[in-house]
Amino acid sequence: MITRLNLLFCLCTLLSAQQDQESVVEELGEPDELRYETELINQLHQIPTDLDIAYADSLSGAQSPWQFSLGKAVLRQRIQYSPSLQGWRMMNKGWVKSDFLDVTFVLEQDPGEKRSNDHAAFSVATDRLQGIDQVLLGNFVVRAGSGMLFSPGYSRLSILPGSLTTRLRPRATAHYSTRENGYLQGIAASWQRDGMDIVAYGSGRQLLGRWRESGFAEDLTGIHPVSKSYATKLHREFGLLMLYYDQGTFYYVGSKITKGMEMELGYQWEHDNQKIQLFIVLGAGYKRLVADWAVRMELLRVSIQLRHYEENDRGTSAPLRLISQNGSGETAYALRIQTNPRKFLRLHFSLDGGLPSYINSLVDLQHIQQFSLMAILKARERKLQVQLSSKKRYPMYPDDLWSGSRIDWKVNKLSLSYSHQLHQSLRYRANIKVAQSGHQRSALLQQRLQWSPVRSYRINLGYSRYLVPDSRLNLTTYETGLIESYSFFSAYGDGQRWYLLVRCEPFRSSIIEFRVAQTQKFQETFTSIPPAFGFQLSIVL
Repeated sequence: MITRLNLLFCLCTLLSAQQDQESVVEELGEPDELRYETELINQLHQIPTDLDIAYADSLSGAQSPWQFSLGKAVLRQRIQYSPSLQGWRMMNKGWVKSDFLDVTFVLEQDPGEKRSNDHAAFSVATDRLQGIDQVLLGNFVVRAGSGMLFSPGYSRLSILPGSLTTRLRPRATAHYSTRENGYLQGIAASWQRDGMDIVAYGSGRQLLGRWRESGFAEDLTGIHPVSKSYATKLHREFGLLMLYYDQGTFYYVGSKITKGMEMELGYQWEHDNQKIQLFIVLGAGYKRLVADWAVRMELLRVSIQLRHYEENDRGTSAPLRLISQNGSGETAYALRIQTNPRKFLRLHFSLDGGLPSYINSLVDLQHIQQFSLMAILKARERKLQVQLSSKKRYPMYPDDLWSGSRIDWKVNKLSLSYSHQLHQSLRYRANIKVAQSGHQRSALLQQRLQWSPVRSYRINLGYSRYLVPDSRLNLTTYETGLIESYSFFSAYGDGQRWYLLVRCEPFRSSIIEFRVAQTQKFQETFTSIPPAFGFQLSIVL
């Protein structure tokens, strides 16, 4: 897992095209591994197309030339070396889809762990039981409503207008991921009858973590070396989700029982090109309110969101989470505008702001505001993206009152990305990012080449040179990674980085990938960090 440290200070997000007709991979903003992982799962389990086509279109996977009566299958085996963890990570995962049964499995062993199945997820789903549309046994996730109650943390705002609204329809899908928290284990059933969607589930999963003075805390790192000891705790959860819809009006109710009962109520109204969504979540110690409005026209899309998160227990300060929809203790707003004034030009604008829902001390007295403006120009073989973003934060601490120091900070960022199809088999891309806060500045230059000498071979080469003196000026860039994985680099300090990815298809049903990357630092002395390696074998039947 890549580190999340300093990512909160980035000003814009990796664009997600979950609800947009055109799939655009934007590389100018902050990557979000949770969103990327979620989109990957959506592509595998929710888009109503054949899974092998979804792999080929969105993940550059191989399309199977064979069709079996049994169905389709994908198997992947990955081996990676991480210099930061000083060890090897091994993963085996796959799914088999047939006319009567769907099976998925994930096995992963991180560096320092004893067992090859330290993380094991397995699920079986069928739609052949009479009276039930789907029954799923094993490890799964439930998504519904606004995402604030079910599958929290997976939803994150981007610059796209579609990121402010959500799909109400409840669904239970297999946990086909190496993420070692946030999923359930048990049974889930789904029905669709006369304008109603119903999902019911029961789960009992052993959580791994440690006991502290405040109680049991689940380990969220996903890495459990044998040198450390962990405790377990059984987490039970039961839920019922119902959606009723009739001629553009939707009513949603979702509830789950853990220690207590939590409930989410939702309403959606659609007419012509407009959509209104209202959500309220009530729990034993909190309440959350969200209101969305969106309009979609031929050349213009606009979305607005207002939200209020409040904790009943005000003993501790809750941070502002303007980027995440799973925040607490904040009152915030979000605006998204997208327009296509010309066929070759598209403009995006985003504005976010918020402040604490309550004030306990001067530490809570802070306001955050950020905006982003992006222009995308497309030609036949060229594409240029320019993004200007700014983030302001106004915290006030007791020490500042006496020392007279500055009590606010502001970070401005400018990003440019240019791609050019030099030849039918050769594509070049350059990314330039600069950030400025006060008298400090940071910069990053990345160049990438993608060469496909023949259809069954592809080579990706990338080089980055960066100078980032302060964590608030953090710059992050995308790197081409193995299929069904994310690869982002968060630059800090004075250094350079390169990577090489080779992908080949020796047979029409298999893909072999090899990746190596290395970072070098120019501090007082030149330092080379040991390279990171990755190997993956994929079989598509």
